Parts: sequence; structure tokens; C-alpha cells
Amino acid sequence: MPQRPAPKRGFRRERTRRSERSTAGRKPMFDELAALDTKIVALIKERSAHLAKIRSKGGMDSVDEKSIWSIWQRALPKTRGGASIWRKLFFLLQDLEPEPEEDNRASDGFLLAPRRGPYALKIDPPRTLAGMQCLATLGACEEFSIAPAVVNERLVQTVKAFNQTGAGLYWESDQLSGRGAEELSYRDKSVFVGDDSLAFHLILARCLAEPGSVKFTGGHLLKTADLTMLARLLPRLGGRLVNIIPGSKGLPVRVEASGQLPDEVLIPEELPSEAVLGLLMATPFYPEGLTLRSENPSPALRATFDFAASILTACSIKVDVRTSGDGYAIGVKPGTPVIPKSLPVDAGLGAFLLAMPRLDPSGESTVTLEGSWPEETGAYATALEMLRAAGVVVESDASSLRSSTGQLPPEAPRLECAGVAELFPLSFALAASMPASIIDKPDSNEDLFTCRELADSLGLRIEEGDGVLRIENIGRQDDSYVEPWVAPNAWWAVAYAAMSFRRPGLVLADPSAATDLLPRFWNFYNTLPSPQSGVFYMPKREAGNETNEPERKGRRIRIPNS
Repeated sequence: MPQRPAPKRGFRRERTRRSERSTAGRKPMFDELAALDTKIVALIKERSAHLAKIRSKGGMDSVDEKSIWSIWQRALPKTRGGASIWRKLFFLLQDLEPEPEEDNRASDGFLLAPRRGPYALKIDPPRTLAGMQCLATLGACEEFSIAPAVVNERLVQTVKAFNQTGAGLYWESDQLSGRGAEELSYRDKSVFVGDDSLAFHLILARCLAEPGSVKFTGGHLLKTADLTMLARLLPRLGGRLVNIIPGSKGLPVRVEASGQLPDEVLIPEELPSEAVLGLLMATPFYPEGLTLRSENPSPALRATFDFAASILTACSIKVDVRTSGDGYAIGVKPGTPVIPKSLPVDAGLGAFLLAMPRLDPSGESTVTLEGSWPEETGAYATALEMLRAAGVVVESDASSLRSSTGQLPPEAPRLECAGVAELFPLSFALAASMPASIIDKPDSNEDLFTCRELADSLGLRIEEGDGVLRIENIGRQDDSYVEPWVAPNAWWAVAYAAMSFRRPGLVLADPSAATDLLPRFWNFYNTLPSPQSGVFYMPKREAGNETNEPERKGRRIRIPNS
């Protein structure tokens, strides 16, 4: 069993002294907290099961729910932030479904034990997943067909949401298509957008082009989202966002649009990247177009601007990018999109594949990806810099990329992801495969907690610095550790699979976290070391006869004064 090397003396001594001073008084208080949390967890499970019984016998109407909410309302803290957290907790509990006893995935899990390398992979990788959702927006009324396309849950939700407004989109196995439509209609509609934030922002931005009111509903993730910054921005775009549930910051909401759009708007720094991307994809349909401006954009916002510009340019939309000092402006002209036949490789999933030579213990693997990789664009440039910092040799030409294992850096490398959320979990996985490295300290408390949680289970040491995390691989003490781990999102599930190349035997409690993002991810993983080139795309024989094409609707005839 690998021995834990002695840490730096100063670090160990200081930690030991603090521990000795505080342990005696802290232990009873900690035990009491643990007992309280045990009771809370049991009560939450009991509440969830009881609520499920109520819903199975006719459900809970709005009067009943309001009555239950009044109990919480009386206990709300007087501060705005505290009250917001309690509201979010209530809505989360309302949407929590009990897990069937016979389907207790947390006790079984999915064993991660990939076949050993070296690998010599030549793969047709997934094309940009967010880009496919953007094409659904741009092609909602167009006739087009693009393949290969990964038809995941996010794309399906986007297609269904747009079809509720009259779009002609559909999918079939590995293909996204449009049969054309005269126009979209939002006025007085109620649109369900599922749980995908980008789908919601894409369709919301399109509805600002015409006067009217539209209601948006969605799943629990969007019910508990904070749309405050979007609500503050919309008046600058001639719109207004109204929360239907008093005190809620998420869905359901009603968006009222005047159809009066400015020529230019200043983007607040705190606006989510999905909202920025949604606006940029909608601007070709605004009568005069629109210019989005930022006085000091963050690296993540710059990456979003660059990505949007690449998608719009690929669809023959005129884009004008201007920089002045720290300022950045992107202007989009109105026009009819011409949907391309293909899109670039997905930056996040492409980076995972290109990282495999570093993750494979043999050090002899090579990976070749077929497809374009815009090296100077946002997340693509960041991904390459991160991989090369980790000692991955990446060579590229106009139609492919090839990665292989290079020399490890002599000192702890800095693996920066520049605010690109989908790259952060991979940066942690790469760090776990090296003796020592430095990664960005995440803005999200959930990501920071996840790093600490994984470090404890994998035998990593984390030291927090000024905006960074220093990670040292000191070897875990217990090689028999197989406790199933629940990934907080799809990108962490993919990163956990990446860690299993160095540490086979890890167990993922919910493998569907990865398949929601990439339906055939485990087909690739389980067919190593020699998966087929098109393993990420569904063969037509598996798709059956279902085309998911919307029914053609009869033409509407409006009678004047009726």
C-alpha cells in the first residue's frame, strides 16, 4: 500500500496544534450537529414519500400548496438573503421525488474499470453540444439538415420548446433537421422549457422581437434558479420579467415584450453566459439587429462572445467585433441564417478525449479527432493551453487534431480553465493524475466542496491560495475505497470517468448523469481500447422508425373583427 509522504513541516505542525486546541470542545458540538442532520435527512425522506402518496391520489392544488407555504413563510428570516435560501429550499423539497427501494443506485453504482491501454484512437467526436442548441434557434423556421449531431436531452428540450411556438424542428438518430415554418408565435403562449437553462434563454430572447406576453414554465432546476440579473436587464431591451410565484426568483415567469429594442445594450458582468448566448442567437431576428457591449468582460464572457461569433459567422450572419482597451462589443446584423452542414468539435468533450494520453498510465496512447477545432476561439484556446500545460502534445491541421503524451513539467503546472465551467472538472482530473499541480479556485461553492470531497476519497492534498488550489497526489490510504459517488453534474461525471484511468475501481452512483449530456458516453467507455470511429453517434438501426417530426399544422385563417 502506498505510504503517505510527510508534508511540509510548517503546514503539518500548525494543523496539529490547531487540532489539539479545538478538538476537546468541538467534538460534542459536532456529534450534536451530526445527530440533527440525521433527523433532518430522515424527515426529508418521509416528507417526500408522503407527498408522493398525496399526488398519486389526485395531487395537491394551489390552495393546498399555498397553505403549506404559509407555514414556511411564518418562519422566514427577516434578511433578504436568508429568506431567498428558505424559499429555494421549499421549492426543492416540493420537487424531490422518493427513490424506489428496489432501484437504490447509491448502493450498487456503476463500476469504473476501463480496459488498459495503450490506446490508438481515431474518433469522430461530438460536435459542439451548445452549438447544436444554437442552430435549433437559428434554424427554427428554416429547411436544413445537419449531421452528425448528438441528440441529447438538452437538444430535445430545445427542439420541443421551439416547436410549441410554431417551429418545424425534428431529430432522427444522429441528425437535427428543420422542415421550415412561416413564423414563430409567442403571444399569449405558455412554453415549457424543461430543466435546461440555455434552452430557456434561447427562446426567451427570440420572443423579445415582437409585442406580447409569454409564460415560461420548467423543471425544478429552473424553478430554483436566480433570474434577478435577467430581470434587471430586460427593461433595457423593452421587456419585463414577472415572477408568477411571489418571492420566487425562478420559473414560472411571465415575460412581457414591447418589441421596441435598442441599437446597443450594456451587459452586466453578473449576467449568466446562457443569457448572453441566447441574446446573440436571437439578434439576427431583431429588426435592426443589436450590439452587446461589456466594459470589462471576464474571460468566461469573452469566451461566450467568441463562441457566439463563430456560430453566427458559420450561419452567414454578419458579425462586427470591436475591442477598445478592456472594452468589448459585438454587433450582429439582421439576416436569414444559412445552416451549415457541420460544426466544430465540442470543446469540453474534445478536451476529455485529447487528455486521454496523459490519463492513461502506459504513457503510450494517441488520440486523433476528426473535425475542426477553432484554436483561437474562447474555450478551444483555453482547452489547448490547459492540455499543453499538463504535458499533452497536441498537433492540429484544418480537419483533425492528434494528441500524445509529452514530458511532465518539472514543476507543478498551472492548469487554467479561464472561467469555462465545463473545463474545470477535467482540470481537477488532470491534477489528480500528476504529482502536483495548480488549478483555478472555482467560483461555485458546490465545485469547491466537490474538490475537497474527491481529494479526501482519492488521497489528494489540497491547499487553498489566492484564487488557486494546489493539489498534491500523495496516494490514498485505503485502496479498498469503493463508496459510490454521486456526481453533481454531467461534466463531473465525465471527469470521474477520466480519473478511473489512473484509479480503476471507482464507483459512480448515477451513470445517467453522463448520458444526459452524451447518450453514448458509456458505449465509448466500455468498448475501449478499440471503439469504432462513430461510437458517439446513434446508428439508424437503433433509432427505429421514430423521426420525432412535428405534425404539419393546418394554416390559420384569421377573420377580421372576430
